[in-house]
Amino acid sequence: MTRAAALLIVTMAGCRGGAKTTDSTATSTAAAPAAPAETARAASSGSPEDPARVMVMDVRYRLTHAQFLESHAQLVSARGIYLSSQKQVYPAGTLIKFAIALDDERAAIAGIGRIAWTGAPGDPLPGMGIKFIQVTPRTKEFLVELVAQRRAQKQPAKYELGFAEGQRLTSTAQEDQILANLATKAGPP
Repeated sequence: MTRAAALLIVTMAGCRGGAKTTDSTATSTAAAPAAPAETARAASSGSPEDPARVMVMDVRYRLTHAQFLESHAQLVSARGIYLSSQKQVYPAGTLIKFAIALDDERAAIAGIGRIAWTGAPGDPLPGMGIKFIQVTPRTKEFLVELVAQRRAQKQPAKYELGFAEGQRLTSTAQEDQILANLATKAGPP
């Protein structure tokens, strides 16, 4: 598969009826995956720039499990996931409860994380890197599969590219150890 279509609708809303913005549709390719459809809402009061604010993000990719593995494996490392966004990016340090769903699954990747780094629109990596804090057991299994797929494709993890050279994971053994120790919690986050 060389191309996978993805419907992109981005809605950002505060829990007290905040503003909504909508992005257009786009096509995702294996070389340059597009931003997913996402819905985010505040889970506590405060401004969007407040690092103590907990955000809830629901993301839907219009891809099947197999299509996501083939075209988006480079987004994931053992430490986190990169989510492309041409709209709003939460500041580094923001706590986030996330669920990433595919067309053939309810939540392929779900858990709690923290925004580790951000890239503004126009940057080489516009969006945010979400560091995993806790994931579901099903997510951990899917992450192992995604990391194996990325290694088979001999692609770097975009999540790791958001860090300075000395802060990146450098070996598969390091990544395997992080995956093995990743905290899990049963059920949806």
